[in-house]
Amino acid sequence: MTLQLHLLGEARLVVQDRTVRLDRRTAAVLSYLALSGPTVKYRLAGLLWPDSEEHTARGNMRQLLRRLKTAAGFEVIEGQEVIHLHPQLQVDALTRQEAHEADSLPQSLLEHQDYDDLPEFQEWLDSQREQMQQKALDRLLESARQALEAGQPLEALQLASKVILLDPCHEEATAVQMQAHLQRNEVGAAEKCLQRLTENLAALGLEVSAELGHLLHSWPITSDQVESRHGGRPPLLRGREQEWAWLEQAWEQHRIFFVTGEAGLGKSRLVTDFVHSHTRAVILKGQPADQQVPYATVRRIVRQLLTAVPRLQEPGALPVWVRQELRRLVPELLTQEGADAPLAAWDKLRFFDAQVELMREAAKDVGVLVFDDAQHADPATTELAIYIFARAVQEAAALPRFIDIYRQMDLPVAAAEAIERLVVDGLASVLEVKPLAPTDVGLLFEDLCCVSLTGNALQEVHRLVQGSPLYLSELAKHLHSVGWKEGPLPRDLPWQGSVGEVIEQRLETLSPLALQVVRVSALLQGEVHLEWVACALRQPAWQLMEVWSDLEKTGFLTGEAFSHDLVREAVVRHTPAGVQRELHLCLAEALQGSGADALRVAQHFQKGEAPLQAAEAYLQAAHQAFERFGLRAALEQAGQAAQLLEASGALEAAYEAHAGLIQKVWRHDLSQVQPEEMERLQKRVQTAEQQERFDVLHASWLLYGQQQAVQAEQEARQALDREPAQPEIRAELLCVLLECALAQRRGRDIQERVQQVLEALVFQHSDALLALQAMTLSVAYGIMSDFETAAIWVERSAELFEKLQDDYRAMTAWSYYTTVLERQGKWAEADAVREKLHHKLRRGLEVGSLQYLNAVCWAVSLTHRRMYRQALTQLQACQGLLQAGRHNSSTLDRAFANFYFAVGDLRSSEACIRRALENPDPQDAARELPWVLKSWIHFELGETEQAAFALSEGEKALKAAPFTYTLGLWHLIHGLHVRDGRQQEHLEQALHMAQRYNHPELLTTVLSARAELAFSEGRWEEALADSTGAYQRFMTHPPREDPARLLLMHHQVTKALRQPQAEQVLDYALHWLEKTSEEVPEEHLGHFWNRPSHRTLLQKASARLLPDRA
Repeated sequence: MTLQLHLLGEARLVVQDRTVRLDRRTAAVLSYLALSGPTVKYRLAGLLWPDSEEHTARGNMRQLLRRLKTAAGFEVIEGQEVIHLHPQLQVDALTRQEAHEADSLPQSLLEHQDYDDLPEFQEWLDSQREQMQQKALDRLLESARQALEAGQPLEALQLASKVILLDPCHEEATAVQMQAHLQRNEVGAAEKCLQRLTENLAALGLEVSAELGHLLHSWPITSDQVESRHGGRPPLLRGREQEWAWLEQAWEQHRIFFVTGEAGLGKSRLVTDFVHSHTRAVILKGQPADQQVPYATVRRIVRQLLTAVPRLQEPGALPVWVRQELRRLVPELLTQEGADAPLAAWDKLRFFDAQVELMREAAKDVGVLVFDDAQHADPATTELAIYIFARAVQEAAALPRFIDIYRQMDLPVAAAEAIERLVVDGLASVLEVKPLAPTDVGLLFEDLCCVSLTGNALQEVHRLVQGSPLYLSELAKHLHSVGWKEGPLPRDLPWQGSVGEVIEQRLETLSPLALQVVRVSALLQGEVHLEWVACALRQPAWQLMEVWSDLEKTGFLTGEAFSHDLVREAVVRHTPAGVQRELHLCLAEALQGSGADALRVAQHFQKGEAPLQAAEAYLQAAHQAFERFGLRAALEQAGQAAQLLEASGALEAAYEAHAGLIQKVWRHDLSQVQPEEMERLQKRVQTAEQQERFDVLHASWLLYGQQQAVQAEQEARQALDREPAQPEIRAELLCVLLECALAQRRGRDIQERVQQVLEALVFQHSDALLALQAMTLSVAYGIMSDFETAAIWVERSAELFEKLQDDYRAMTAWSYYTTVLERQGKWAEADAVREKLHHKLRRGLEVGSLQYLNAVCWAVSLTHRRMYRQALTQLQACQGLLQAGRHNSSTLDRAFANFYFAVGDLRSSEACIRRALENPDPQDAARELPWVLKSWIHFELGETEQAAFALSEGEKALKAAPFTYTLGLWHLIHGLHVRDGRQQEHLEQALHMAQRYNHPELLTTVLSARAELAFSEGRWEEALADSTGAYQRFMTHPPREDPARLLLMHHQVTKALRQPQAEQVLDYALHWLEKTSEEVPEEHLGHFWNRPSHRTLLQKASARLLPDRA
C-alpha cells in the first residue's frame, strides 16, 4: 500500500490513490514527528494548544488523532505516551533531502501555513525551514561549481541563478555566475552580475570582496576566444545600458514584456544575457517553416521544456489528462495508454490548459521562457500564446516569466493586436531596441577587431553598418578574412548598405561541399539536423561533421540553426533557382524518409515542382491535421492538394481528394466547413456519381454545419427527385430527410420517414453509414416513445461502431442506450452500462466531454430515483471532472438544480438555474429549458411575478426546442398556477403529452394536478377519481416534482369526501416521508422537512395527535 506524507508545499496525506487534506494542526503534528522523531504526546499538545488548560489540550490531541485515523483509514500515528509516525509512511521532506536533489529548490515546509498564534511551534517551524533552505542552497552551489569545472557554464549559470534568486547578496554564487559568463565570453553579463551584487550589498552598508572585484580583470583570454571575436559574438554588450535598465524595471514588476526592433540590432543577445544573469532560462525559437504547420512552434516548445526539465517525463510528474493532451504533440516522449482523439473545438480549451499546466510545473525549475523570433510562430501557436499570456497575468506567481522577441514588421496581425491590448491594459510592456550610436559602434569595433576607430573612419563604419551589431560583426569577419589589422580601411569593401552582399561574398570562399551544406540548411527554414542534410546530399553524416564545424566557426550555423535569419535569407538569395528546385526535391525525399511532418514534405515537393508528390503529401498532412490539431487546417491542406491535382489535369482525383476529407469531417464538426469551401468542392464535381455524393454532403452540411433544417430538407428532396443511380445514395438522402424531421420535431413526418429509411437500408452495404443511420433511427424511435425499438437500433449502432474501432461514436451510442433503458424503467441495466462506460472512458481521454456527460446523466438518474446520497456523491465527483476537463458548467448546474429541488432546497436550486442560464452551453439544444423549473420554484415560494416571467421565457425556449417532458411540465404549471380560465385546457394538453410520449411520472403528476383543480372548483367526484388514479400510480411511477404534494392532495380529497381510507393515506404519506428522509444527506435534512408540502403533512400528523376539541 502506498503511504505518502507531503509536507513541502500544501500538506496532504496520500493513501493509495486517495488524497486526504490536512488541517493546520494535524499538519503541524505530522511535520513535527517527521522531522523531530518520536515525541511525548502531550508535549505536542502543549505546543499546539498553548492557551488551553492541560486537560483540554490533551482532549483536543486525542480528538485530532482520532479524526486523522478515521480520515486516513489506518493508524498514521502510533504509540501511546510517546508517539511516532507509521514506519511505512514516506515523507517528502525527508526523501528530498536524502536524494540530494541538487538541481532544484524544494517547496517550503508547510507552505502558506501561519502559526503566529502558536509561538513556540512557529519558532520550531522557522528553524526547520531555514535549515532546509540552507541545505538546498549549499547543494545547488556545489552542483554549480561542479558544472563549471566540467566545462558546462550554462548549467552552472542556471544553478547559481537559483541561489541568487533566494539570496541576492550571495557572493559565492555571484562568483560562479560571473565565471560562467566569462567562460561563455559574455564579459558584459559578468559585469552586470558584479554591479547588481555591489548595489545589493551597498544597500546593507557592505562592500564586495576584493577577490570578486579583481575577477573580471584577472580572467585569462585564450587565443580561441580572440579568434571567436571574429566569429561574430562580441565579448561585451555595448550601448545597451538604457535597455538593460528598462529590462530590470520590467523584471521587478513581474510583467510580461516584449522586445522588438529591426533585424540585426542584437535583441536576442541583450535578452539572453539579461535572463541568464537573473535565473534559469529556456530559450525557445520560432522558425520560418513553422508558419504553415499547425502547432509546429508549440511542439518544439514542449519538446524543449521536457528536455530541459527531464523529471517532467517521469510517470506522475504531470496529471494524466495533461500527458494525454501533450501526446498529441510529442508522442515519442510521453508514453501513456489511450489513443489520441481528434482535437475538436470542444477540446481546444482543454488542450490549451494542458500547455499552461506544463509551464506551471516547469516553473519549479525554470524562471523564464524566452521566445525568440516570435514572428515566425504558426497561427495556432499564436492563438495559444494569447491564451497563455492571459493566464500568466492572472497567475503570475505560479507560471514562469515570459519574454517575446520579434520583428514588428513581420508580426502576424492577431499577435500584434493581442500585444497592444496587453500594453493598453497595463499588463505588459514593449521595449523597442534602436540602432547603436557611433560611440558604441566604435567600442564594439574595438572589441571585435582590437583596433580603435576615430574621426572619419568611425563615421564611415557607422554609416556602413547602420548601428547594427550584426552588420558590424559581418564587417569584422570580412576584414579578418582579407588580413586587415589596422590602419585605413580597405577601399574595396563589398558593401552597399546591405549585409547580404557581404554574406554572399563570404559564401564564395566556401568549399563546394560546404556551400551545398549551407544551402540545404537554409532551404530547410527550420531546425537544421545534420542527418537531414546528409540524407538530402546523399552523404554519410560523419563526412559532413568537419564541414559543419567549420560553418559554426565562421558564423553561418549555431548548433542546429542559422546564426541569424538575415544570414539564412542571404544564403537563399545566393542559391540559383534551378539549384533550389533540385535541393527542395532532395529535402522532400529526405524528410519523408525521416518521418517529418507531411506538410513540410509537401511544401518541399511543391517548391521542387513535383505537384503529384506534393498533392499526395498534402493529403497525408490533411489527415494528420484532422487527427491531431483540428478540422480547419485539415480542410485547407486537402484544398491545397486538390488545387495541385487540378493544375496537373487530374480533375476527378482533385474532387476525390477534397471531398474525401470533408467526408471524414462529416458528422464530426461540419460547422468548420465554410460556405466557400462547399462552393469550391461543387465546382470540382466531374461525374454524375460525384454529383450524387455531393448532394448528400451538401444537404448534411446545411443541416449539421449551418443548422438550416428547412433548406437541407429542400436540397435532399430535390436530389431524390433526380432519382440517384446509386441505391446507397438514396438511403443516405432519406436518412437526411429523417434527420431534418427530427430537428424540427415533426412527429408525423418522423413516422413516415422512418419507414422509408428502413426500406432503403437493404441497399446500404457500408458499415460506417449503416452505424450512423442506425443511430438516427434509434433517436427517431426514442422521440416516438418506442423505446424498445430504439434500444434495438442504438445497440446495433454501438456494436457496428465498435466493429469499426470508432470508440468515440461507440461510447456515444452506449451513452444514449442507457437513456433509452432508463426511459423503460430498466434502472439496474442502465446503471450497469453506465458503470462499464465510466471505466472505459477513464482509460481513454481523461475527463473528456463524453465521460463528463455520462457522469452528470448518472447523477440525474439517481436524483429521479430519490437515491439522494448517491446522487450527491456523484454530483461532487462531476465537479472534479468539470474542473479537470474544463467543460461548460451549465449542464452540471442544471443537475444540481434538480437535486436541490428534489431535497427541498429551493433557493439553492434557483441559484443553480440562474448560473446555468447565465453561462449556457451553445451546443446544448436544451440550454434554455431551466426556465420552466424556475417558474415552478417561484410559484412554490409565492413569488408570482418572477414565476410568470420565467414561465413566459420557458414558453419561448420550448418553441425552439420542444422537449416533450418539459413541454408537458410547462402546461401542468400553467394549469396549476395561472388563473386565466384555461387551466383545464393546459392540464389536458399536459395529459396528452404524458400519454403520447410515454412519460409515466409526468402522467402521475398531471392526474394529481387535475384532481387539485377539480377539488378547488367543487367537482368532487372528478377530483376523487383523478386523485385515486394518481395515488394508485404512486408506487410504480411517483412524480419527479414534489411527490408529497400528490399524497397531501389525495388525503385532502378523501378526507373531505369522508372516505374511510383518508387516515391510511396520511399514514402512508408519513411513512413515505420518513423512508425518503433516510436517503437525504444530513446537511440537507432541514430543507427537506421545511418544504411546504412536507411541512403541511407533518402539521396534519401533529394535529391528529392533539385531543379532539369538538
